[in-house]
Amino acid sequence: MDGRGTSGRTVVQNEQQEKGMYPSSASVGDLSSGAYFYKITTRPGVETKRFVKRVVPKY
Repeated sequence: MDGRGTSGRTVVQNEQQEKGMYPSSASVGDLSSGAYFYKITTRPGVETKRFVKRVVPKY
């Protein structure tokens, strides 16, 4: 979701997995510059993290 609370997209949903590390990626090319948040929900709890997308102008 963006800084105004507008929901974006779901990358992985309702996918139970065994313990371990699992890579996941999402394309953000269509997002405009700004601050965004992502939420990771696991059995022990929920974490919300922030990332900033900056578009570098091409000269």
